[in-house]
Amino acid sequence: MSVARSEQELIRHVTDAALSVEGEGRPSVTWVTIEDVAPGPWGVGGKPDSEDDLRAMAQKSAA
Repeated sequence: MSVARSEQELIRHVTDAALSVEGEGRPSVTWVTIEDVAPGPWGVGGKPDSEDDLRAMAQKSAA
């Protein structure tokens, strides 16, 4: 899946989630901004993790 398509799907899903919570059904006033964060020194739960560690953790939680 291309990055552009992935971002489009993310925007659609986040918009749908926000509207389901707000209950207003006004997607024209729901803004979603995606900010890419450069890979680097990350930490989760006070423990430093590499980009590969974070990717593996995300895949494991999605399964």
